[in-house]
Formats: sequence, structure tokens, C-alpha cells
Amino acid sequence: ELHPIQGATLSQSGTNSLVRTLSFDLGEADAAEVNFVSERVDVSMLLGGEVWKLGGFLYTDAVNQDFFDEDADRVRTLTSCQLSDQMAIVDTELETAFDCILEPARSAIERLLEGLDIQMLVEDSGQLISNSWMAGTSRKAVLESIANLGGYLPPGFDSDGVLRARQQFDPAAGVP
Repeated sequence: ELHPIQGATLSQSGTNSLVRTLSFDLGEADAAEVNFVSERVDVSMLLGGEVWKLGGFLYTDAVNQDFFDEDADRVRTLTSCQLSDQMAIVDTELETAFDCILEPARSAIERLLEGLDIQMLVEDSGQLISNSWMAGTSRKAVLESIANLGGYLPPGFDSDGVLRARQQFDPAAGVP
């Protein structure tokens, strides 16, 4: 359990590559307990006496800042942390080209994300995908492209840390 020095800031942007970001500052004791490379942070908020999960985040940057604490008469270190939602796992470059020739959309998504340390729930789609992407293309961009071609809503991680790809629906017919 982390105890940020000051309140944390959770931001959401529809225009950034990584939609949700989190930032906070840690004191020396908390920073010493964190492995910034391998640990994830599960964020929740307390509202009306209930705990609401907001999802998992990965450390993307941690910068130490030294300052003089006049009360303790010594230099202390503050660690400023930047985190991104788990889509950062997906937002990596393809090492080789990725081709689909009349492949079901669900199968293409599962094959694209194979080997990544994520849980996913991909709904069936009747769409067949025929496309190819060059090595060096962002895996996230390929995922979004397949989702669009396959009739999915934009994929994203839910508050339980599961990547969901849901089929588009007609809101006039009701939410499935």
C-alpha cells in the first residue's frame, strides 16, 4: 500500500496514445519499497463508504528530487512518479510484419496479443480481416485498426485489468 506525499492526479485524454495517466510523489520510505520496473499499481477510490476500482497502472517514469527539510535539518528525497494504464504493455512496436488474410477479427486480436502478460476478453465478430502491418508499427495501432475493421468499440482495460474488445451496438436497441 502506497501513501503519496500529496494527492495523486488521475487524468484521462482521448487524444493521447495512452488514454489514462496517473502521477504522484512518494517519500523515501515508500519509494524504497517499490520496484519501478516490475510492479503495477491498482488504483481505487473511496466514495460514499464504497471502494471503486479504477484499474491497473504501470510505472513509466520515476524521478528523484532532493530537497532540504529544515525541520529535520537534512536533505530528503522525493520521488515523482508517472504511471500509465496497462495499455502501455500493448503500445510496443511489432518486431516482424503482421498479416491477416481473411482471418476472423477475434482470432487476429488474440494472435496479435499472444505472449503479452495480459488477460483479455474478446467478443466474437463475424468480420474477416485482410490487412498487413509493417515491422515497427505500434501494436496498439494494429489493435485499434483490427478493432475498427472488426466492428468493435475501441478496446481498453477495465477496472479489473482485463483488456476488453466489445462489439459495437445500436444504442437505440439497448445496451447488450
